[in-house]
Amino acid sequence: MSLGEVRDIAIVVLAGISIITTLVLFITALLLWRLIRVVSDEVRPILKSTADTAATIKAAATVTSESSAADVARTVASVGMAGKLFSIFRRDK
Repeated sequence: MSLGEVRDIAIVVLAGISIITTLVLFITALLLWRLIRVVSDEVRPILKSTADTAATIKAAATVTSESSAADVARTVASVGMAGKLFSIFRRDK
């Protein structure tokens, strides 16, 4: 076998390996694209659900804080009125 024949065989083998590598790379890119699409389709509903939950929690927190503020204001007013009432009774004696 001459050096030229070895060279020709090496070129053919390397060309075959190059074609196989290109096919594997193409298939891998295709599978990666499909995976990204599937993950994207699965994540969108989860993100929407999370946003809805956050909005619900925000609304509940707002209602709770407004309710608590009103209760505190009533309590402070009641304590103030009770203090005035006691001071009126103490002055009469």
